[in-house]
Amino acid sequence: MADSVRARALPRVACAPAALLLAALALPCVAQDEAAQSPYLLCAGCHGPQGEGNADLKAPPLAGQSATYVARQLAKYKSGQRAYLETDESGQVMKAIAQTLENDEAMLNVADVVSNMPKIQPSSAVPPTTPAAPGRAAKGVKIFSACAGCHGEHGEGKAVANAPDIALLPGWYLNQALQAFRDGMRGAHPGDYEGRTMRVLVRLIPDDQSLHDLVAYIDGL
Repeated sequence: MADSVRARALPRVACAPAALLLAALALPCVAQDEAAQSPYLLCAGCHGPQGEGNADLKAPPLAGQSATYVARQLAKYKSGQRAYLETDESGQVMKAIAQTLENDEAMLNVADVVSNMPKIQPSSAVPPTTPAAPGRAAKGVKIFSACAGCHGEHGEGKAVANAPDIALLPGWYLNQALQAFRDGMRGAHPGDYEGRTMRVLVRLIPDDQSLHDLVAYIDGL
């Protein structure tokens, strides 16, 4: 009985007012049985029907991303390793959505849908309302040498390192993610090994301009 009540309540969380959770604005209010028929349905409101992402909702493109990586991130949201801090508003929406996925199989089903979507080049992703500061790719290549060990020479990602394909991610999201690591919003949970590693590495980037330079280089991969 408690489980059925929780299941009915979750779509209402997804439709919370913007003042509470900004990313919930675009989440569809659907019944639990409808979500079960389409594993990606609850994701499409923020991440787009083709997995193209939406910068104004802080939702990255997902299309073509590794199924293993996506499933692992969903598991982290569900366990609380991601969105560990309550101040992470968009992360809290993801955490609530992840609770609707009952088990590993459900998370893999969503991840498989995403990984089989046609890849979208970062330049075609939905742009942010306020663009990030310009970077200098020629300077960023030097900083990227510290990233290539896990993310690959071309940003393609490495499964052994649980590292995503960052070449699929647009500059606005890379800026957002790197700043979240630097500011301690991501990688705060003691059990999030990859997140804590990223947190340490990003804090070695000396200043905002260097961060933008790195993003400019990755954006051109």
